[in-house]
Amino acid sequence: PFFSYANLTLLFAGAMTVCAQVLITWLPVFIGRATKELTGGSTGQYADLHALSSHLGLAFLCIFLFVSLRGGTQVLIMLMGLRWRYNLTRTLHSLYFSRKAYYRVNCLNNLDNVDSRFASDLNTFIKLCCGGVSPPLASTYVGIVADIFLVITASIACFHRAGAHITAFAYIYNAITILFAVVISIPIAKTTERQEAREADYRHAHLRMKTYAEQVALLQGEELELHGLDRRLDLLVSNQ
Repeated sequence: PFFSYANLTLLFAGAMTVCAQVLITWLPVFIGRATKELTGGSTGQYADLHALSSHLGLAFLCIFLFVSLRGGTQVLIMLMGLRWRYNLTRTLHSLYFSRKAYYRVNCLNNLDNVDSRFASDLNTFIKLCCGGVSPPLASTYVGIVADIFLVITASIACFHRAGAHITAFAYIYNAITILFAVVISIPIAKTTERQEAREADYRHAHLRMKTYAEQVALLQGEELELHGLDRRLDLLVSNQ
């Protein structure tokens, strides 16, 4: 449903982020006015102490509200991520223990380190999306909303101050740069994903040897296990 906990949290966090961006764009205005008063005011001789204190007070108020809104948004998204991790992990656990899925995954399918995927990979994914406190990670959602609003305000300011030609040139330059970065990052991303999978396979082979050491010793399967470890190591190193 539209009025779900996650949607309402994201809408509220987005509104708080937009308000924070508006405040941070007004901050240089008040600081500039205060600097003007410090250098002599409108007459060039005397500063208006009342105007100076008002501008400085508004500047500090902008800073305080910006920090409060950004911090509150981060905490809100982090709490949503905590709830998301809990519900998603419970769902995956129920699927893992239904219809002997744990047996098929661990014995029949070519999928290693299921425990690490539940405990580590899922936690890393949630922290990447929603941020966290250990270590302090920024939220991807908050960053996207802030960047969109920053692009809009910067485009308007550039259009009014530099004209349409400079604004268009800035967009073309950024589009070419982003396209080039995407093109060169696609093979890197694929190789990185493959590297993580092969690292997991290599660790799983060691764990398998540790778990079934007695069976390997009784069946004299050292050569076969050694061959499997070496094969995984060869794939890992060649990909890296």
